[in-house]
Amino acid sequence: MQDSLLDVVVSLGAEDEKIILTGSAFGNRFVLADPERTMPGSAALAAPETITYQQVCSALKKGNWTLEREEDMTGPYAFSGKSWLAFDDEASLKIKAKYALLRNLGGVGLYAADADDADDVCGKGAHSLLRSLHKTVTALERKPRQLVRKECMLLLSLCLLLVLLRLSKTILFNINVQM
Repeated sequence: MQDSLLDVVVSLGAEDEKIILTGSAFGNRFVLADPERTMPGSAALAAPETITYQQVCSALKKGNWTLEREEDMTGPYAFSGKSWLAFDDEASLKIKAKYALLRNLGGVGLYAADADDADDVCGKGAHSLLRSLHKTVTALERKPRQLVRKECMLLLSLCLLLVLLRLSKTILFNINVQM
């Protein structure tokens, strides 16, 4: 979904370097119409209630919740009975930050930072969402490691080729001089 949306925005003229990919420190709590249908997009009885990440963690600690992720691993969701939660966590934000770097986007953000887990209710340290984004963005380069490796190998190959060419000219020159 992010790929196709970004591709549309870029095709309309937006520059990759000016796009900020934003994760959320809020969750959405739904009441399911049918507790047997728990996949994303299942019918809900009303509009979602927006809750902070701390409230998401508090809710998950109470009751018998099943936590799952979408196939692309980006979006966690949880359900228990008729309750259904959608939210970002440290893992999903890390994936999104890596994606932003891979696409050479302008940056990543968190909406809204004050909804992050300031009191460590989730048990992952204070402001775990912000820290996850910061750690990911500062630990990785703008280019994926495979591209950097390929560029280094190409440069090394070119240097080796130049050395071999120089050597061959020297050898040829020596042969010509001796004749």
